[in-house]
Amino acid sequence: YNTLLSACARVGDVERSLQVLERIKDEELMPNAKTYAELLKCAYIAKDTSLSFTLWGDIKEMGFTENPKIVKYSPIVRVGDVWG
Repeated sequence: YNTLLSACARVGDVERSLQVLERIKDEELMPNAKTYAELLKCAYIAKDTSLSFTLWGDIKEMGFTENPKIVKYSPIVRVGDVWG
């Protein structure tokens, strides 16, 4: 699923990436740091700050905030890049 999320992220397809996340959860799989990194990347490319901050809340709950893949696309880091 992370490969599919990576493809969604490359083109900023937020809708499809969220569908993939739901499928992951429906199959009772656990999203990992790579999963959330791709979701954040997608939100960044789509310039969707609302989604970025929503995902960031999930990431904090799961304890992934120190993961380098996550930090790269953290909404706090990226908001300035996109809208600065």
